[in-house]
Amino acid sequence: MILVDSSQLLTGVPINTGLYFDAHPVGILLAKFIDYLIIKGLKLTDLELIGISMGGQVIGIAGAAIKTYDPAGFNHNSYPPDQRLDETDAELVIVIHTDPKVWGYNQSCGHVDFWINSNLDVQPGCTTLEAIFRGATDITDYVACSHVYSYRVGVYAIYHPTAYPALNCTSYDDYANGLCNNNDLQYVGDQVTKSAQGNYYAKAGNEVYNP
Repeated sequence: MILVDSSQLLTGVPINTGLYFDAHPVGILLAKFIDYLIIKGLKLTDLELIGISMGGQVIGIAGAAIKTYDPAGFNHNSYPPDQRLDETDAELVIVIHTDPKVWGYNQSCGHVDFWINSNLDVQPGCTTLEAIFRGATDITDYVACSHVYSYRVGVYAIYHPTAYPALNCTSYDDYANGLCNNNDLQYVGDQVTKSAQGNYYAKAGNEVYNP
């Protein structure tokens, strides 16, 4: 496992500015590092890139197999595909969306896009009172809780691979009304089949805080 700390390049950038210009050089550097590892014998099929928020946009530039947790929105919501995460960035791009109305990217951008509780404005456990009640101490639990809820879902899915069945559907309303019950089912997480394509809807709750 290799962790990429891009804080020096991303710190202090106003959230309403063109964040692409800061994600791009980090992605280029990461891509060069991956090229170096390949020269040293790494098989690209053994590599998976995982990113949350801005990290999701960074790994879209770097390429390889991609799983991203609620990739950053803001100006990225209006960027063309070559300047943000999209399905052409890798052979398989899996996206978990949890906060498309505020911090996250608000459109489909992967081969498989999982939309978690997309009917909610605030994810379970993410109101201020709920955060206080569960003893949250990190500032992100108060200002971006629904955003980081994405990686909590991802971590929980690692320990419980069948926790979040998701149905391929054109909208949450159709999903909620049972109109997609006979459609393709995938589980949120790593076990997505190669035939999966499109938008998948699923529900999650407070269990994510105790994986």
